[in-house]
Amino acid sequence: MSSMKTVSIVVPVFRNEATLETLYQNVTNVFIGLPKFQLELLFVDDGSDDGSLEIIHQISERDSRVRYLSFDKNYGQVAAIVAGLRHCIGDASVVMSADLQDPINKIEEMIECWKAGVSIVICYRTAREDKWIDRVFSFIFYSLIKLIYYEIPSGGFDYFLLDRLAIDQFNTIKKPRRFLQGDVIKLKGMKIFIPYKRLSREAGKSQWTFKRKCIYALNALSYFKIYLLKLFLFLLFIIYSIFYFKRTI
Repeated sequence: MSSMKTVSIVVPVFRNEATLETLYQNVTNVFIGLPKFQLELLFVDDGSDDGSLEIIHQISERDSRVRYLSFDKNYGQVAAIVAGLRHCIGDASVVMSADLQDPINKIEEMIECWKAGVSIVICYRTAREDKWIDRVFSFIFYSLIKLIYYEIPSGGFDYFLLDRLAIDQFNTIKKPRRFLQGDVIKLKGMKIFIPYKRLSREAGKSQWTFKRKCIYALNALSYFKIYLLKLFLFLLFIIYSIFYFKRTI
């Protein structure tokens, strides 16, 4: 790998005014220790109605490495990530959240994996601090999804690196409803999975509400409807067989 490759950090933003300045400082500090890599920090504002866009504009005014996209209304985190990956210029891209809960040192670890020839680096949470109903929902949802895509870590992921070939693959996917994790898992290329413990929230409030999770789950289920139909028919057959043999005993 030649020197001075560009790494794009793609950050979807929605009502994150309390964390953006700290996130910017954290990311730029990481790249001070990576002198052979150029940084592109690409914020994608997802129709925030707080001061997020103004803060992003101020940061970009003083640092030319910072760029941003701005939606006219809230389209959701997945749409923001898709837009960011379509517009980033890096030889690789790291997608991370804006809430400061993704440990910043994992960026360097992912880049080291990429330098070693890995195309797709997926960081996944080993612990969750969500409410019990969210944990139950997540367990049921990903248990179903893993029947189709066994590589997806339990609990999913949203902190990952893609090299340019993987980014270009990702950008060829044209679907009205996107299941981001399934799209990433399907990409061709060497993959590696890195576990981490998510940091506690220091500022702001999570916008990944139960309603948004339900919508995302419905999108995913419709995305894999043919597989789910087969699963439903299989379960129906098992239930029918159990009742049939009970009646004949």
